[in-house]
Amino acid sequence: ALWGIDMPYVVPIGRRLRICHHGGVHMGAWSVGNDVTIRHAVTVGVAGIVERTARSPVIGDGVELGPGAAIIGTV
Repeated sequence: ALWGIDMPYVVPIGRRLRICHHGGVHMGAWSVGNDVTIRHAVTVGVAGIVERTARSPVIGDGVELGPGAAIIGTV
């Protein structure tokens, strides 16, 4: 909450994850791959998720999520 980033500790994260702007980032993903870049105001997964579910998105390698991106469900 202090930094404006919500990322549960149970989400496996690959190498070289870059969160380029602080604030407004919610990561309810099943997993995050290598070389992923996340910009501000990005929502991945369902808001308020406590733990990973089979419906959580998987973010693959080399993905860049731009400002305001919203990825909900199994993509």
